[in-house]
Amino acid sequence: MLHELPVASVMTTRVVTVKPETPFRELAHRMTEARIDAIPVVDSLGQPVGVVSRADLVPEQGHGSPGRTAAELMTAPVRAVHADEPVAFVAQVLAKTGIRRLFVVNWDSRLVGVVARQDLLRVHPRDDAELSTRIVELLDDAEFAPLPV
Repeated sequence: MLHELPVASVMTTRVVTVKPETPFRELAHRMTEARIDAIPVVDSLGQPVGVVSRADLVPEQGHGSPGRTAAELMTAPVRAVHADEPVAFVAQVLAKTGIRRLFVVNWDSRLVGVVARQDLLRVHPRDDAELSTRIVELLDDAEFAPLPV
């Protein structure tokens, strides 16, 4: 049943965004204020067109510069998934690509959320004792001798 849950059920919906023309200083300020490592860049329709990460703001890497804009600093295109995609599918995409987060869009490609690796843990509402019991049950059903869990 967990694999059938839509990503919309675990995504973060309060997303800080910027426009392509957002200047460097405002990007840095918004990311620092929101305590985020990356910020999506959206067009006038609210559709994601790129992403600016903290690494993009660091001048030593040859990218960051106080005179530059989000459009000049962003990585594009962005990886996005539809809000109705199953959590299991999103987990696979994150695992295979090695990226930390995916943007979540609705039917008209507007940004509605962000899903990060840690968000996927929300589908596991059980505490450690319950998980341990369930693992032992599954091992028992599969006729494996359970080791201490």
